[in-house]
Amino acid sequence: MSELNDLNLNKLMKEQSIQTLSGFDAETRFRTLAAQADPQRALAILDRLDGQNEIRP
Repeated sequence: MSELNDLNLNKLMKEQSIQTLSGFDAETRFRTLAAQADPQRALAILDRLDGQNEIRP
């Protein structure tokens, strides 16, 4: 049972790491695009990311 709990915890930590890195990458990309003065493209990326983060039943 302990091994199963460790496996689930490892999977949870891996998933959390992926989510954190994805968020960091998205923010970095947004800031890079914003600095290059292309606000329409940057806003389009944010809209796409917002759509990915919607909670679906």
